[in-house]
Amino acid sequence: MSQETDPTKRTAPAPLQLNEVVYEHGHTREVLPYDKVVKRYGPVRPVIGAPSGDYDRLQAAIRGAGRTALGRIAAALHAVEQQLQAEKPPPVPTSGPIQPEQLVRRDPLTAGRPGSWEAGDFLDLVWTVSPNVGGDELDEELYRVGIEVFTMWATSPAGYVEFAETLPSVLADVVDEGDGVGAIAQDWLLDLDRIRVWAASKTMNHAGY
Repeated sequence: MSQETDPTKRTAPAPLQLNEVVYEHGHTREVLPYDKVVKRYGPVRPVIGAPSGDYDRLQAAIRGAGRTALGRIAAALHAVEQQLQAEKPPPVPTSGPIQPEQLVRRDPLTAGRPGSWEAGDFLDLVWTVSPNVGGDELDEELYRVGIEVFTMWATSPAGYVEFAETLPSVLADVVDEGDGVGAIAQDWLLDLDRIRVWAASKTMNHAGY
């Protein structure tokens, strides 16, 4: 086999230079080079994966919290929003003249994928579920660990960890071990279809039960 046809011998493509990288806006589809993204939207931090140690700490605390886990996660997320002085983003209009910026609910914890369905359901968890979690119900360990980890995900100078898809990945192993979202959520949360489906979105069967 010649070098030209042997895939193990092919020359790797040259890496892109930073000024050659382009970004596509999720709604407008406008394509911008990195320097213009920085100028218009900066300061810019990279989106990074969650450290494996964070997965381990969260999953251990989730297992310990049992069926109270999902509500406690919502409460911890809301506490981080308050630390960041965030306000509940308005709902997307359903009628009348709609400006492009109104189609994306902007929030500090959905900076990674603000226009995705996961982000929309995640915001419902943060802003709709958390007010219904009583202070006397909080699992202290999960609540404390959640606030610590989620604050770092949102504010670390090293990079931003995307919440809306990362958290279901954290939940997935525990949900699959317990044979459904009922292992981490109380009945009143299981009745919220969007929340249940979001929580199960990275599990083996995606069914929510």
